[in-house]
Amino acid sequence: MPSYVKTSALMGLAVVVLAASSAAAKLPSADKILSDAKAKAAGDKKNVMLVFEASWCPPCQQFDKFVSDKRIRDIFNQHFVLATVAVGEEVAGNGNKNNPGSAELLYKLGGVHFENTSVPFIFIIDPDGKILVTSERPMPGQKMGDNIGYPTEPEEIDWFMKMMKKSTPTLSDEDSQYIEDWLQRNAG
Repeated sequence: MPSYVKTSALMGLAVVVLAASSAAAKLPSADKILSDAKAKAAGDKKNVMLVFEASWCPPCQQFDKFVSDKRIRDIFNQHFVLATVAVGEEVAGNGNKNNPGSAELLYKLGGVHFENTSVPFIFIIDPDGKILVTSERPMPGQKMGDNIGYPTEPEEIDWFMKMMKKSTPTLSDEDSQYIEDWLQRNAG
């Protein structure tokens, strides 16, 4: 094989590697996403809803559909700064889609047993960084809770509504009922 063909092949490979690393470098770090969200939340007098999710994850896609509903989005925007962090993308061979430091932040935030949890995983955090509640539903008699992810079962929806009430005392009964009804209608 002529040397110019080998050189061209190596240069092509280098371009692919550099493009992949450049794409990953352009993603904000998980820590930056959280610090920006906390700063905005402090200014807006809101809490942060930090969602760890992956593009390949059907429950994450359901959660995205949920928060895309105009009224749900309006309710959430009134009470939260919504921030999303990509984590676990390597499961589908897309590790370059992870926000840098996402797995480390997930683990650091709550003693979450990351290797045993699923996504979406939700933290509601005050502007000072105090975790108010997570999507890890306590399980009586067990050390680890159960991540509800996108809530579809009655006990998961119940926990999500407890999350809302605990972190959002000003949530109106009407808005609370809309959220619960939406989740129940779209549980499948």
